[in-house]
Amino acid sequence: MSLSAYILVALYSMIFSLRRLNRPGVSVEVRKLFITKHTIYVILFIVIWTIQLSASYYHLFNPQDMIDAEKKTQKFTNDNYKIVDYVSGVSMFSTGIVLALVRLYEPFFVFLIKQFLARCFGILLSQDPEGIKT
Repeated sequence: MSLSAYILVALYSMIFSLRRLNRPGVSVEVRKLFITKHTIYVILFIVIWTIQLSASYYHLFNPQDMIDAEKKTQKFTNDNYKIVDYVSGVSMFSTGIVLALVRLYEPFFVFLIKQFLARCFGILLSQDPEGIKT
């Protein structure tokens, strides 16, 4: 239920942002950049949440596997649980990294990263008057 509600709200946010950005005063390049980035964010969150919720549902609806694993030894040895938990954990902890990589789609964010790295080595970058170039 929560994932389907999130998907509906996420899709509505994409439609709402597209409507708001189609007003006069927003350039085509900025509109395209924002919509593309927002769409990638929504798709990534849906995929990550699906993986995490599928792990929860697997644990919820397969309790017999856990009981059988506990009866065999005191250690948790069920391989299916290990795989599901591993994939869920990786998806959960990689969310921030993946979303930061999506930010690399923005030219200004790339400029800020280049500027920061250049400053680490004592090089000062300036912004080009036409755009965000060095």
